[in-house]
Amino acid sequence: VYLEHVNRLARSTTIYIVNLRGVTQAASNWREPDSFVGDNVAFRPYVRDALRGAPGGFYGVGTTRGEPGYYFARGIYQDGRMLGVATVKVNIESLEDTWADAGGKALLADAHGVVFLSSVPEWKYHTLAPLTPAVRKELEESRQYVSHPLTPLGLRTVRALDAGARIVAGPPPAAGGPMLSQSRTLARRNWQLVYLSDLAPVRAGARAAALLTL
Repeated sequence: VYLEHVNRLARSTTIYIVNLRGVTQAASNWREPDSFVGDNVAFRPYVRDALRGAPGGFYGVGTTRGEPGYYFARGIYQDGRMLGVATVKVNIESLEDTWADAGGKALLADAHGVVFLSSVPEWKYHTLAPLTPAVRKELEESRQYVSHPLTPLGLRTVRALDAGARIVAGPPPAAGGPMLSQSRTLARRNWQLVYLSDLAPVRAGARAAALLTL
């Protein structure tokens, strides 16, 4: 009941407590038929990190409900002795609505190049480049994107520009041909934020200016 109350106040998705074997002992969703209580999550990287004494952070698809989220995990200590791990799962999917409202197309990819957030729903859980066998094995073991095939997105570079920008040809439902791709690396997690803007309005403006000059 306490975790249920704290989860409601924090507006998080779920809060749960894992023992030293990686088994969930208590959860804010304990009343639900698909509660996390009893689940073994020892294979998850954020749990392994926290059990080693390092705060864990991880974005992935839930193995119980299939709901994506970001997981924060820290050890629980008493008199210097670790008793277990506390994990908070939060939903960051609302960012996609913000990007969609801003125009253009945006996506966020993890360190392996897997797109896990996008203003274009069809682009999610695809990759910026083909994954190596070693990376696929790692993702399968952590079940980070469980049940998703992780096929390449198909963004093709047409021309490289300065400052890492590119002209790219996008997959459907990208509209109207080539787009300008600008990216930024989010250092702590080595995630990549990519913003794609339609070149058609720019080219139309350039044609109008040329006609006006003539």
